[in-house]
Amino acid sequence: MQSVIKAAALLLIIQVGLVFYANTTNKKYEPFSPENSLFTFSPESATSITITDADKQHFTLEKEDDRWLLAVKSRPDADQEQVTQLLEKLAKAKESLALATSKGAAKRFKVSDDLFEHRLVVKEGDKVVVDLYIGTSPGFRQVHARIAGQDNILSLGLDTNELTGSVGNWLDQKMLHVEEKDLQEVQLAAFSLVKKDEQWQLGNVGEDQQQNDEEVKKLISKLCTLTVQTILDQGTVADSKAGEPQLQYSLTLKDKEPISYSFTKSDAGYYILKVSDRAPYFKVQEWVVQNIMDIDRAKLVQVKQPQDQEGPEATSNIDSDN
Repeated sequence: MQSVIKAAALLLIIQVGLVFYANTTNKKYEPFSPENSLFTFSPESATSITITDADKQHFTLEKEDDRWLLAVKSRPDADQEQVTQLLEKLAKAKESLALATSKGAAKRFKVSDDLFEHRLVVKEGDKVVVDLYIGTSPGFRQVHARIAGQDNILSLGLDTNELTGSVGNWLDQKMLHVEEKDLQEVQLAAFSLVKKDEQWQLGNVGEDQQQNDEEVKKLISKLCTLTVQTILDQGTVADSKAGEPQLQYSLTLKDKEPISYSFTKSDAGYYILKVSDRAPYFKVQEWVVQNIMDIDRAKLVQVKQPQDQEGPEATSNIDSDN
């Protein structure tokens, strides 16, 4: 009989202990529905995005006239598609079961208020619609995350590379692209190209020469699809100790003034680009500029080939066949 009483007493002690633990532990697993959105905002209504890195360095993207810009002095275009994709992923994120809720786990997963890999804040005007701490990665294109003011640590489908604080990673690297249909004239130091009746014509072609249309097409394509790496601040440009420009040209678009491009090689090997209608200096990879410089006037012309003509001999051969 005593053994039964002891067993019952032990069971009671265990039950009391479990109740005490449940009431004192930090783990509060709130109910959730995998169908509910984690955030309630529309990507189209977002007006700013601020990303802060682990060193507390941050930058901001702002929407202006339906275009996303980098909030730096020169306000260059951001990569519109990249920004849209990030906002859509956040808007489509669903509630999930918390992986942990304790303060210790928040530090371990690097999603605490003072220890994180990234902090992402999205606003609609002055209203904060997303305030997210992002930490370690549990797998491919997955991150641990915690909403500011909440305890639940979640796993979200984001790529840490999408959240880098580097301006170059958010810059629209195609911002200097132009539509070939709008391009009317190209002026370089050694030659010029003018569009007439939708055909490019090289100036000063000799009587024994003809235009190499294939090489002309290559050059026009390279000029129209010039890609930059990032923007450079005035201090970096000044410290580069660059000399005279190695390449200069101008492009004239339909109904617009000519735009001049000047490329100067830096001590580090890349090129510093100044465009007449843009405020910032741009960093351009060496091979991009070299590809343009490789097409000189000598490649744009070739020796004129004799045209096939149907002379008396050809007519005679046709008659003899009949």
